[in-house]
Amino acid sequence: MATQQSVLVLVLMFLVFQISEQKNALKAVIEKMSFLISVNHDDHIFQRCSATSQTPMLDSDGPLNKTNAVNISGCDSGKFMFDVKHPHWLPDPRALLVVNVHFYSSYLDNPVVCSIPWNISYQFPAGPKSSSLPGCFTKTVQLVDNALYMEHCFYFKIYDWIPHDTNAKPFLHHSELK
Repeated sequence: MATQQSVLVLVLMFLVFQISEQKNALKAVIEKMSFLISVNHDDHIFQRCSATSQTPMLDSDGPLNKTNAVNISGCDSGKFMFDVKHPHWLPDPRALLVVNVHFYSSYLDNPVVCSIPWNISYQFPAGPKSSSLPGCFTKTVQLVDNALYMEHCFYFKIYDWIPHDTNAKPFLHHSELK
């Protein structure tokens, strides 16, 4: 029984060490990030509101970062949070990280959550209507009245970032490319 407990303690210590190493590795990769948030609220009868805003550069120190309320051109507002993870199984095998974004829309009770597979670079556009900014999209439909539904669409894009590489590998920020 004592040997089983010892093995269990060692396994738990290894897992805690591995998790803390992952957090330190992520902090070493990304120092700050900025996002574009686009919203489209439509009740299909009375009102439609579409707007895009850029967040300020947000610090990536914590596991889940918070900002003050982000105002999206008077169309919506709410707290914006993000976390950068290096999961074992990625939604896109070509990506290194996943950036999970959480937006607390003033229209909805629950936060809007979306995951961005990311390679710490801009993407090559797949076609003439695609973007080089890595991002994600989510849509929510909400009952407003007995027969009136309101559609909420949210687009989140990684706009800019500042890398922080503690290893001596050369890594140019896109603003340094001329």
